[in-house]
Amino acid sequence: MKFSILPIICHLMIDFQLPALLKSAYSVGETHILRCVLCSGKGFVCELCSLLPPIYPFHLETISQCRRCFNVFHRGCAEELLVPRMSCPRCERKEARNLNWHVNNVRCRRERRVCKEEEDSRSSGDGEQVESEDDDRDVGE
Repeated sequence: MKFSILPIICHLMIDFQLPALLKSAYSVGETHILRCVLCSGKGFVCELCSLLPPIYPFHLETISQCRRCFNVFHRGCAEELLVPRMSCPRCERKEARNLNWHVNNVRCRRERRVCKEEEDSRSSGDGEQVESEDDDRDVGE
């Protein structure tokens, strides 16, 4: 047996009840989120001004949202601070972290290479005889 909500929506649209129903559902959801301890903890703090109370993505009239990371800011803060920079603080931190990772990765590779060269020079300089790769191949054949 298949059920569809489409006839119900069509009926509500014809009777102009759908907008009122959606507004009521929005109001119930918003009230719950703002009053519930767990749900209210999911709000954002504007990183540009750090003012409380938290802001939520569903408050479309008062917020601005980063298109790259979806962080939420007060609209006034975003217009004042983000427009000249064109980058939000979270995106800048992520870029700096990625750049730092790449720099550290290259540094570690260089240090490993230097350490290996130092070990090779120490082991060959101690008077011990270091077997070459050709000697290893002859033994195994």
